[in-house]
Amino acid sequence: MTDRLEGKSIAITGAGRGIGRSLALKFAEEGARIVVSDLGGDGEGGGTASQAPADEVVAEIHELGGEAVAVYDDVATIAGGERVVQAAVESFGRLDGLVCNAAIMAPAKPLWELSEDEWDTVVRVNLRGQFCPVRAAIPVMRKQGTGRLIYFSSSAAIAADHGAVSAFDTSLYGASKAGVLGLMWGTATQFSEYGITSNAIMPGAATRLIDIRLPDTEQAAAFRSDKALGTWRDPKHVAPIVAYLLSDAGARVNGQLFGVMGGRLALYRPVEPNNVINAKEGVGFSMDELFRRFPAEFGVDLNYEPATFPPPVGN
Repeated sequence: MTDRLEGKSIAITGAGRGIGRSLALKFAEEGARIVVSDLGGDGEGGGTASQAPADEVVAEIHELGGEAVAVYDDVATIAGGERVVQAAVESFGRLDGLVCNAAIMAPAKPLWELSEDEWDTVVRVNLRGQFCPVRAAIPVMRKQGTGRLIYFSSSAAIAADHGAVSAFDTSLYGASKAGVLGLMWGTATQFSEYGITSNAIMPGAATRLIDIRLPDTEQAAAFRSDKALGTWRDPKHVAPIVAYLLSDAGARVNGQLFGVMGGRLALYRPVEPNNVINAKEGVGFSMDELFRRFPAEFGVDLNYEPATFPPPVGN
């Protein structure tokens, strides 16, 4: 064990499997005390809740000689979010970092076939499931005068493209994860004066959520989570950047969006104006001026092009 996170109290939602589990184990190795939060449901917002995933990770951390406690509440509720924070304070005396990783996958159907319940279920878990723990954490961190909030977004939030190996429309999933970015930038702006930093991660790794929507093809089979160990798709590669942001070294990093995929780490900038025109006739655009100048200064053919992601380092 090393000491980059020595003594820090860190709560991680969705920590029973996949990326969350990898984070919990690595942070424990770095000396952190961990709240392992996991409802234990399936990857689509259903199934029977189980305490086993969280308990197993806690047992693994104890075997490493670390400290950890389990929480099984639904973090998409106010009470569930409060329970995660309460567990950290009661068990370890404080909450230094909150990692909001819990998420589910969107249904495998086009946008026009989604029901209201399907839409609400995904947004509930992926967005409200980050809001509720953050809501509970901020008063504690403000009182401490320090704290780290780590949000988990997705490349689908800025590049709503289903890609070569995905079998679902990313509009719903992307919308839920884009909302996370708005939440992150909001807390980054409002609470930095209290020593609280907020940052977001877009992870690229093979997990059970990806497995759910992989098509039945030879190409897609190579991306399954059971074949990820030791490759760039291994969830363990997400841990170093998150650990940095939680550590003392990351104290001055705030309001940033990072993409990590294997050995590739990218810093993304918020949306900025690409071209600006100002009205020349009065305080606003007349219809005539706007219709005349738009094609001349913005162009006629403007089409959304999803962001591209260079190949990661490694196999």
